[in-house]
Amino acid sequence: RPDLLSYVVDASPHKQGRYLPGSRIPIVAEQHLRASLRYDAQSPLTHYFLAELLIDLKRPADARAELQRVLDAPLEGPWAPEGRIYKQLAAARLATLR
Repeated sequence: RPDLLSYVVDASPHKQGRYLPGSRIPIVAEQHLRASLRYDAQSPLTHYFLAELLIDLKRPADARAELQRVLDAPLEGPWAPEGRIYKQLAAARLATLR
């Protein structure tokens, strides 16, 4: 539903610039996530999703750096509970990433 999700990120250039079927939710590229970091450079959620995308793109070194940024991000403000969850996910993902 577009009212719940404003966009999705996909590694496939064939999908980028298109829409999810039946929902009209746009599919965007890595640059969209990177651009969102201009608003909150320490966002654990954005860094985590960027790491997941980089893993899909077979860029493990870049993904590790993003996962480390999740772990290093401060927990403050209204998003702190979600930040804690993503820190746990990042630690687990980092431990298994080769």
